[in-house]
Amino acid sequence: MKNHCVEEKLGKEIRNYPQPCYPFPDLINPLADELFQVSNQWIDTDSLYTSEEACEKHKRHRLTDTVARSFPWLCLDEMRPVARFAVFFAILDDYLDKATGKTISDVGAKVSAILTGQDVAIAGHGVYHHCLMIRKEALACSMPRHLYIEFVDSSLQMLASYGEEKQYNAGGSPPPLTILQSIRSRSSGGVPFAKYLCMQKNYRHLPIQFL
Repeated sequence: MKNHCVEEKLGKEIRNYPQPCYPFPDLINPLADELFQVSNQWIDTDSLYTSEEACEKHKRHRLTDTVARSFPWLCLDEMRPVARFAVFFAILDDYLDKATGKTISDVGAKVSAILTGQDVAIAGHGVYHHCLMIRKEALACSMPRHLYIEFVDSSLQMLASYGEEKQYNAGGSPPPLTILQSIRSRSSGGVPFAKYLCMQKNYRHLPIQFL
C-alpha cells in the first residue's frame, strides 16, 4: 500500500511537468485495453511465485501500453509475443533481484533453450510457459526466422544484463560508468522492441537486405 501511495503521488507530480512533443503522430493500437486485460489474466495465472503486491504493481504499470504504442497497426495475435516479453521479463527482473549469480545464469540458460527451440517440453504455467508461447506465437505470425533470432538474441542479452547489474546491487555499490552504460544499453528492452518492428505494416516481407 505504501508503494502504491508513492506511485500515485509521483503520478500527480508528473502531470504538471512539461510534456514532450514529437514530430510523429501519437498513435495507440485500438486493441490496447483488450491487450491489457489479457496481460492481467496472464499475471493472475502465471505469477504465483511472486507476492500479490508485486502482481498488482505490475498490473498498475500497464506494461502492455508500451506494446500498443509501439505497434499501433498490429492485430492482437501479432502483439501477444512481444506483450508476453514486456510483462514477464519485467516480472523476472524483479523476481531475480536477490537471486544468486548461479540462479540467474540457470534461468538464462533455460530461457535461452526455450526461445531457441532446444527445449519444448514445458508444461504448466509460469515464465517458462510464456517463453515457449513467445516462440510459438511469433513464428505462427510469420515473423521471419532470421528476425526472430535477432529478437531472441537481444532478449537474452537483456536478461544477461540483469545478472550483471544485480551483482553490483548485491555488493551495495554502483558499477563504473562505462560498465553501467553497457548494462543500460542492453537492459532497457528497447532493442528487442526494435527487432520486433519488422512486424509492423508487414515490413517482415521486405527483402532481407533491408531489415
